[in-house]
Amino acid sequence: MKIAKLYVRTLMHSALVLLMACFTFASCSKDKSVAPPPAQEEDIPTIFGVWNGEYGIGTPPNKPYKFNIKQGNILELLDDNKAVTAKGTWQLNGDVFTGHYTFLQGAQTTISMMGKIDAQFRHITNGTWGYDSQAKNGGKWYLNKADE
Repeated sequence: MKIAKLYVRTLMHSALVLLMACFTFASCSKDKSVAPPPAQEEDIPTIFGVWNGEYGIGTPPNKPYKFNIKQGNILELLDDNKAVTAKGTWQLNGDVFTGHYTFLQGAQTTISMMGKIDAQFRHITNGTWGYDSQAKNGGKWYLNKADE
């Protein structure tokens, strides 16, 4: 009887050791389909920030143009010292950027603008602008994202 008890105990101990070894081996197996780490926030292109370019009045762009495109669809026209001279809103539909802004001083003229933005949010090209709600007949413009 002692031998049978010893035999059962040894068998149970061996089975337990074997079971633990199997679990340990299975948990250490390598998964070849590991997903890459998520993109860091700074790696994701964004439209937000300062943009520099030029506009023209009935001519090719030749006058400095600077905007701050902000979250919440806020658009600010900036002077050379980055002071806000006009405020408005912007929208992005696919690769078409549109904006409307009104000057804060003087006649408080409203300008509408439309252009094509590249996929990396670095350039807005083929821009046209106009008075009030018409984004044409005023002239052409372009913007490049500032590296600030």
